[in-house]
Amino acid sequence: MPFDNIPATPRYADEIAILDRMRDLLASPDRWCRGTPYTRVNREKPESVCILGALGIVEIGCAVGWGQTDAGITVQRMLERFVGGIALGSYNDTHSHADILALIDKARAEFIRAGQIEAIMDYGERSVAELVEGT
Repeated sequence: MPFDNIPATPRYADEIAILDRMRDLLASPDRWCRGTPYTRVNREKPESVCILGALGIVEIGCAVGWGQTDAGITVQRMLERFVGGIALGSYNDTHSHADILALIDKARAEFIRAGQIEAIMDYGERSVAELVEGT
């Protein structure tokens, strides 16, 4: 098949891993909160977190201070693409737990799709180069 040689490793493996861990952290409604990044005094091990608190816990081990790494920033930007122009924290506070999980799933699917497109484009460029060099 034409795309059999495309690497199976996703281009956005770090971002996808962050989203997977965020989803695991927020899987239960009682682990999710609104109005604050986390509940409980200890921000390194909170009882519950909002979507941004989950990003911080997964990214840097603290519910406050997300967006510190390239992958974390990219995840935050991808999530923000799907919330209709409102701040991610505001989206968390005005939507349901199910909506938050669906948002994470949507961002994850978009990273996979983007990685596949980039891999196919790279594959196409290599194939054209190989054809040109072979002639």
